[in-house]
Amino acid sequence: MLDMFLTDKSSLSLVNPIDPNDPEQYPADLTIICGSLRVDAHSHVLCENSSYFKVVCKGGFLEEQTQELKLPADEEFLIRRLLCCRYTTGYNDEPYDDEKTPPPHIKAPAYVSRLHLNAQMYSTGDKYDMPSLKEKAAEKFDATIREVHSHQKMNPGIGPSLVDEIMEAIPHIYSSTPDTDRRLRDRVVQVACHKRKEFKNHRGLHDLRAAAPEFFEEHGVRFLSSPWN
Repeated sequence: MLDMFLTDKSSLSLVNPIDPNDPEQYPADLTIICGSLRVDAHSHVLCENSSYFKVVCKGGFLEEQTQELKLPADEEFLIRRLLCCRYTTGYNDEPYDDEKTPPPHIKAPAYVSRLHLNAQMYSTGDKYDMPSLKEKAAEKFDATIREVHSHQKMNPGIGPSLVDEIMEAIPHIYSSTPDTDRRLRDRVVQVACHKRKEFKNHRGLHDLRAAAPEFFEEHGVRFLSSPWN
């Protein structure tokens, strides 16, 4: 139901955020505005285990008269999933119908692959200090790796390969997370080592070196020095 109303962004309202079967209504006390997204939300839900939203909601950073919180317009597709995760503990990592043709203020590569999207959701969880979102995104990232790998084995040559999708996600992972956050970094290195022959022969290897030199520098001995299969 949450996914359904999130596809209609003209008028959004979230109710009963804790227990949908509880007859008590939890009134919204702020409005999230992000691009064309406008959502009536609840500070007690947003602030749970998030120092970012605690500071914003309780520190006087909301618009005084309207209690509005404006977030970057180019994060619209991420924020709608952040809200889904906060209210339902999950989010959709496939494009919504209205995202299949990206709006002008959002760059198309954000929609290219589920791996890239889940990597973006992971860094969004880091930015807004939401450990539960980071964990969910990491789980979905791992699940997508398994699904793409399985699909590639069963349908060779059809659709993007696992290496295609991993190489697309690597620059974002290395540019959006601190060096000490190993969760996704270690995973893509593991895949790169396992698929090192495909990496070596991939047409995008040169561009990846330019976009994410840290990936090669950090794991040069482990990755590049390994014998290619």
